[in-house]
Amino acid sequence: MQFSVVIPTLDEADHIDPLLTRLFALDLVPGSFEVIFVDDGSRDGTPGRVRAWEAQANVRLIERHEQPDLAGSILAGVAL
Repeated sequence: MQFSVVIPTLDEADHIDPLLTRLFALDLVPGSFEVIFVDDGSRDGTPGRVRAWEAQANVRLIERHEQPDLAGSILAGVAL
């Protein structure tokens, strides 16, 4: 793994599929990067959309249940 992309989310279900489709369409060496989503308690199905990608790509999901916090989400993703 050469690098990780950390993406904090909160109610972003409609954007998960288009984002990952574009990321994995990039001309990069397969397996050279991973995408880490850190969800802050979405209520629109965001975690489910991310989980659908976990089996087929280098995608991970961290679900936080604290107060939504952008910096906290980024730090949780980097700590992984």
